[in-house]
This record gives sequence, structure tokens and C-alpha cells, in this order.
Amino acid sequence: MQVIQKTFSFRLKPTTIQAILLAQFAGSARFIYNFGLALIKEALDKKQTVPSYTDIANKLPFLKRSPETAWLKEVHSQVLQQSLKNLESAFKHFFRRLRSKEVPGFSRFKRKGDKDSIRYPQGVRCENSKLYLPKIGWMSYKDSRPIEGIIKQVTIKRDGLHWNVHIVCDIVKEIVQAPLSVNTAIGIDLGIKTFAYLSTGYSINNPKYLNGGLAKLRYL
Repeated sequence: MQVIQKTFSFRLKPTTIQAILLAQFAGSARFIYNFGLALIKEALDKKQTVPSYTDIANKLPFLKRSPETAWLKEVHSQVLQQSLKNLESAFKHFFRRLRSKEVPGFSRFKRKGDKDSIRYPQGVRCENSKLYLPKIGWMSYKDSRPIEGIIKQVTIKRDGLHWNVHIVCDIVKEIVQAPLSVNTAIGIDLGIKTFAYLSTGYSINNPKYLNGGLAKLRYL
């Protein structure tokens, strides 16, 4: 048995209120990302210890109690936490590239309307062409194919005036190993001028487009 991941993408059909909530959630996720980035940038400028994901996430309860940012309470906590996870991942790549002496590419502050998105790591359900999003409710989507496996995470992204959902699922596949036989096994030797030589006496040329078709298999 083998577990593979597959992503199912659909166009959402939110109500007017749900569309407002999606924009609000995306805006809150962007705010938290920029908040964490500002803390990291300040620490780097002052040559202090860079705050970790946990350090920044621990500030979320204080932000929710503050009168200026109390609106964060309306957003599901996992959405905010996942935004900080994205920031953590971005800086892990930044420091890795820095150590390997590559061009690091420092993270930038997110702008409104630029790649707005939110992510749920759990709590999402799908039934009868509808998607349940915590703190938003059941939302219809254009059901173009059945969803397989177990939902692992859901990402919702703005595409112009629309919202798309990308559902990552774990699918268990049974691996059937074909029996090997000396009568059916074929040896392959990769070459340079010729793509491959087969033990049966055939060769496969390097792919070339000739009159709109691929080079044909030829006999040695």
C-alpha cells in the first residue's frame, strides 16, 4: 500500500456575505504575515535573535484582546497560524539560500489584493457539492469531479473576482508488483547519440520532431 497526495481544484460559489468573509479572512492572514515579518525584520536590523514561529504565534491572543486589532477574533485561529507557518517556511528557505551562498531573496510585505489566500489544515468537510469552512459555513462549489481520499489541507485563493479552492487529499493506492520473468524482462542501456538500446535488439532515437511526428523506433 502507498499513500499519494492529489490536489482537487474547484471554483467556489460563495454568497455575498461569504465573499465578504473570505476577503476579511484573507486580509487578516495578510495582516498577521506582515506583523510577523516586521518583527523579524526589526530583529535582523538590530542584530537580535530572530523570533520563531512560536514566539510570534504567542502574540496572537494579545492582538485579539487589543481594541485596535480585536477584529482578529472573528477569523479562525488556524487561518492566522497557517499564515505564520507560511512566513516560517519563507525564512527557512531564505536562510538555506544564504548558507549556500545563493541569492537569498528577502520576503516582502504582502499588499491588499496581491495573491490573497487562506489555508485550513483541518476542519474542512465536503458533502453534496458543498464545502464546509470553519467560521464561514457551507459554501457551494462547481463540482466537476469527485473528491478522493482523506482531506489533509485546503487552500483558498483569489483569482480576480473569483475564489478557487485547492483541496489536498491523501489517497491510499494498492501497489501491485508485476511478476518478473527472464522471458519478459528487457535490459536497457542509455546512450548519448541514441537515447536507449534494448536487449531485444531495438534502439530508441533521441526525441526529434520530424514532419510533426516523433522519431520512430528502428531496428538495429
